[in-house]
Amino acid sequence: MIPHSRPLPRTPLLGRYHDGTCYGVGHTWHPSCLYCFLELFYYVYVGALKVYAPLYLVSDILRSRTLKATLFQTVPYILRSSLFLAVNASGFIGFLCLFRRLIGRFYFPLIAYAPAACASLCAIVVERKSRRGLLTGYVFTLAVECLYRMFKYRGYITPIPYGEVMLFSAASAVLLPAYRSKQGLHDAIGSVLNVLFHPLYPKGVARFVESIRKGAVTKWRYMGYMTVRLALLSLWCYLVGYVTQVALGLLSSGTKVFKRWTRLKSVLFNWYNVRFGAFLAVNIGGFKLLEVLLLLLPVDHNTRMTLAALVAGLAMATIRSSAISLYAATKALEVVYFKAVKKGWARSCYYGDVILYSLSTALLFHTAVFEAHNMRHSYWRFLVGVTNGRIGQLNWEEVDRFDTHSSLQHRTPTTSPATNDDSVVT
Repeated sequence: MIPHSRPLPRTPLLGRYHDGTCYGVGHTWHPSCLYCFLELFYYVYVGALKVYAPLYLVSDILRSRTLKATLFQTVPYILRSSLFLAVNASGFIGFLCLFRRLIGRFYFPLIAYAPAACASLCAIVVERKSRRGLLTGYVFTLAVECLYRMFKYRGYITPIPYGEVMLFSAASAVLLPAYRSKQGLHDAIGSVLNVLFHPLYPKGVARFVESIRKGAVTKWRYMGYMTVRLALLSLWCYLVGYVTQVALGLLSSGTKVFKRWTRLKSVLFNWYNVRFGAFLAVNIGGFKLLEVLLLLLPVDHNTRMTLAALVAGLAMATIRSSAISLYAATKALEVVYFKAVKKGWARSCYYGDVILYSLSTALLFHTAVFEAHNMRHSYWRFLVGVTNGRIGQLNWEEVDRFDTHSSLQHRTPTTSPATNDDSVVT
């Protein structure tokens, strides 16, 4: 039986302490700290292998890598990335128990934030340096979204109508001109834009487009050639968006989707998949169209691209996803920051990605423990799934002694917190 501790003294939140044990608060499923640490490490490592192995192998197939490169390079990458995720999750319980044994009680920051920060610091060092920036950008976006929901929940801020559309439009005005510049973008955003701006045509379509280009000797024929190119580019972007969302839906559903036609139908004919494809088509195709039309104005090349990207970013109105808008804004800030460093306006921090990842992930764990209703529903489901439901077995009644009312969001150990979420597959 899990022991209960005496009531907390009425002191400021950061100064309150809890005399409960790590078994009574954290790993309630078993009294041994070492056993729970190793068990959680095993669960997360196996779960991470199931996630990373298909992603890495499909990427190798698309890039036509040799079997030797897959065995001696990709397989170690899979094992290392899985180890990173296992260290991050199991380290949370490990540092939770360590702080309890060193200090003898729980203080509010030692329940979630401090253990998660230490575990994240150990985990990100394990991961390859080439992936640290991508992981940092992802968790930083989630952390900013959690902060936004916290402030909104407390009434500190008021949502702006179509704020996600305006945010994405401003981010596009930074990212698209940066991609078209001489330096380009060499991260995940750059890879995505490379796929969108360079469509793969069948040989017959490619010959047809080339014949139109060679025959565009007059102004009107050239306009016809540009119309065909824009139409094909928009169609390509639509197909990329739709197929990507369908593939993500099939991966998230697993083998269950093939057992019943209704489940497969719900994935193939999901209205969000159609809108996501339309969003990419309008955004990229509109950018190219506006860039051509703005040639009529006496403005320089950079101004023309910025204006075209700013207007094309209004395509976000088709899906209105705060998650995509925040991620684009984060990458835009990264582009601006690196430009400022290059010009000497800001200083570069060598371990900035490590520190930012640790602090952002710690905030996510803090939100999952104390304010799960302010966390994106898809990320909470990921935490529950990758830990085999262990994160849902914390003693929420004991956590409530800090007056956070966490138990109201966790009626049962594996119940998802009540929250409003974007219909975005992450």
